Amino acid sequence: MLGCRGCRLGISYLKLTEMQVRAIFEAAVSVSNHGIKGQPKIMVPLKLKYQVSLIRNVVVKVFFEIDSSLSYKVRTMIEVPRATLIADEL
Repeated sequence: MLGCRGCRLGISYLKLTEMQVRAIFEAAVSVSNHGIKGQPKIMVPLKLKYQVSLIRNVVVKVFFEIDSSLSYKVRTMIEVPRATLIADEL
């Protein structure tokens, strides 16, 4: 969901990223409250640290507003051809 296109849009329109992250975590907490265990995992392209920071800030707000929390991961992704070219930097 938050692949390259989504992150580029999210950089241009921060509210878009906030809305998507809020929806993911509100839904995750809701289903968790109904006994369905899960762990949201959001992946963003490499070198988009400000997107990761924005995601984490929204998650903290949602958890505070709902007075609940759950385990989650924010990871990065990279395409294999690109990884082979910059492997020494990773």
